[in-house]
Amino acid sequence: MKALIAVVCLLGLGAVVGAVVIGTRSFDGTVVDHPYEHGLAWDRDLARRRESGLEVRLLGTTFSPGPTRAAFTISGAGSGTVGDRDVTVRVRRPSSAEHERETPALRQPDGSWAAAVLLPVAGRWELAVLVERSDGRIEFPSAIVVTGEGGGAGAGSADGCDLNHGPCTAALAGGAGSLTLEIAPRPIRTMGEQEFSVRLACAAQPCAPQGVSVSLTMPGMYMGENTVPLAPAAGGGLYRGRGTIVRCPSGRSLWQATVKVPPLGEVSFAFETDRP
Repeated sequence: MKALIAVVCLLGLGAVVGAVVIGTRSFDGTVVDHPYEHGLAWDRDLARRRESGLEVRLLGTTFSPGPTRAAFTISGAGSGTVGDRDVTVRVRRPSSAEHERETPALRQPDGSWAAAVLLPVAGRWELAVLVERSDGRIEFPSAIVVTGEGGGAGAGSADGCDLNHGPCTAALAGGAGSLTLEIAPRPIRTMGEQEFSVRLACAAQPCAPQGVSVSLTMPGMYMGENTVPLAPAAGGGLYRGRGTIVRCPSGRSLWQATVKVPPLGEVSFAFETDRP
């Protein structure tokens, strides 16, 4: 009997150790320690952005790894009072602070702004334009993508398109064709029903995917399973469905929509929610 108990205990201990090892290797980012406090801070930041009257727009959201130049515009009421020393840019990965850096931005002759940034690793990043005001700094975060070699077979990513401004198109791997994703209404909001539309253009006919769906995930934060199934709609190659993007209690706004079209492959699009 003692031997049996010992064997059961060892098996239980082995299962626990195995679960810890698997979890450590598969976890793709850090979870915010105090999500409620982060949510309150996000509310305050969003209110300050709206009250400032400023609007920041990146002039490109896809970059190659290494040192590069990020360009953007600052417009809206009060933009004329933004001085040359009032603007900096911060880059960081959503799931880690390892590569977080801030650099000053310079006003360009055409009125736009630019900053030299270092993006050493391919993947999803956050770029925030920081504007210094008399009552403190205001952050304007945006989702960007750093492209690089690699990636699994059948997977791709969109290049520099902003779903908050309109539909985005990306190629499927292996020359299988392309697809266009649109999320409406815009700007994209959390906690409200959104319509997801995918138009598929296949390189070869007939084009008969085994189901089309959109998987919604947040880099560095597990938000539960959220997959929106799409059904064929009027017009060849068009698929539509409705779903809701939940609000992250940490205040994060960077999401990823992965359109899955088996057996043709899948494509991922980065986008932001709840823009002012």
